[in-house]
Amino acid sequence: MNVWYLTPFEILTIIIVRNIRLELGISGEELSLHLDKSKKYVAVIESTASYSKYTDEVLLKIAIYFTEIAKKIERENGKENIPVNFKTEYSILDLQPSEILDRDKVIKEIPPIPAGTGSAATLSAVIETTDFFDIARTLPEIVDYCNNIQNQNWKGSDFTSALSRATKGENKRLEVKLVNGINTYVAYKPKAKS
Repeated sequence: MNVWYLTPFEILTIIIVRNIRLELGISGEELSLHLDKSKKYVAVIESTASYSKYTDEVLLKIAIYFTEIAKKIERENGKENIPVNFKTEYSILDLQPSEILDRDKVIKEIPPIPAGTGSAATLSAVIETTDFFDIARTLPEIVDYCNNIQNQNWKGSDFTSALSRATKGENKRLEVKLVNGINTYVAYKPKAKS
């Protein structure tokens, strides 16, 4: 396997974009398609197996899309049900590190599940990077799993909005199945087109 090197600024930009993408419940494929790129464009950039990074032009488009999605989430949930620190306006500066970083290149490393992120980002990362949802999971199982990853004490209500977004619309990544009279969540597998 090749080892790729980027500047700390380039790596941190990828991580920042990924964390916001996960927090907003946007899949890599959805963002790629919005950018008029191949379905795997974002996955390749977020992969340690590639030298790829974001350009300023792409970051500007991402900032605009993040703003659209964040405002949609705010409208759907109401301002009173959104965390106080929930951001609804993004610029390219929000997607890049604000501190001055070393220019020496380092090994490209992107954590599969970002440490210290919120419940929505953690849930999105679990959906994308693990096989946890290969079997149907109850809300308490999801909460326990995410709490263990982030060493948190989240409750089921901390995942309500993120689970709702993950089970609806074009960006559907989970489906709800009734198991023994209890709602469970399992990875969504779209039916093959004939």
